[in-house]
Amino acid sequence: MKKQREIDRLNAMDPFLIHYHAIGSLKDLSHAEYADDLLQEFTVFQSMAELDWKKHLDFDPKALMAEFWALKKIPSRERTADQRKQFAVVHKRKEQLKTASRHPDKFTNVWPASILPTPGSRRKIG
Repeated sequence: MKKQREIDRLNAMDPFLIHYHAIGSLKDLSHAEYADDLLQEFTVFQSMAELDWKKHLDFDPKALMAEFWALKKIPSRERTADQRKQFAVVHKRKEQLKTASRHPDKFTNVWPASILPTPGSRRKIG
C-alpha cells in the first residue's frame, strides 16, 4: 500500500526528462518554457539565446544572407562596380560562416571554461 501511494504521487507529478544533442532542439519541445529557468538555475547562462554561437559573431548572419541574396538577384553583368565589390565581400563572409558552422569548436571562444555556476559566476555571457 505504501509503495503504491509513492508510485501514485510520482505519477501525479508528471515528471519529464530533457535530453538533447542540438541546442535548437529545446525550442521545439513541449516543455521549452522551462529551458530558460533550468539554464538560470543550473548553469552560468541566463537564457537559450546565449547558447547560440551566432549571437557572438561581429555581424548578423541573417542580414548577411539577406544582402547576399539581394546582390545575387542582380545579374552579374548589371551590377555596378561597388555592387561587384560588395558581393565579393559578402560571398566570402558567407563561406566563412558556412565553414564556421561546421566546425566542432565553434563554441570554444564564446563559452566560459565551465558552464557550472560557482559563487560569483552568475554573469551574462557575450
